Amino acid sequence: MSLQSREARSLADNINSFIESRQVILGVQDDSVRRRLREAGRKLSLAMEAPQDTIHRIAWALGLARVGVDVRLFEILSENDGSTFTNEELAHRTGVDAVLMSEAGL
Repeated sequence: MSLQSREARSLADNINSFIESRQVILGVQDDSVRRRLREAGRKLSLAMEAPQDTIHRIAWALGLARVGVDVRLFEILSENDGSTFTNEELAHRTGVDAVLMSEAGL
C-alpha cells in the first residue's frame, strides 16, 4: 500500500471517529472552526466525486428547482416578507403533499 493510500485511509478513519463522537462535535464551540470544518467537508466531498456523481447531484438540484417553479414555491416564499412557513403551510399553499415536500427537501 502506498503512502498516499495509507494517508487517505487514516484521514477517513479520523473523520469517521470525529463524526461518531457526538460529544466531540458538540464540543466545537468556535464558529470559525465549525465553518472551516463544514467547508473542508464540502470541498473534500466535491473533490472525491466521480463525474457521474456530479451529474446526478446537479440533475437532482435542477429537477427540484423546476418543481419549485412549477408549484410557485419561490413566488410564495418571496411574498412572505422574510417570515417562515411550516412544512404544512407550504404544502397547503403549493398543493404539494407535505410528506413529499419534506422528503424532497423543498
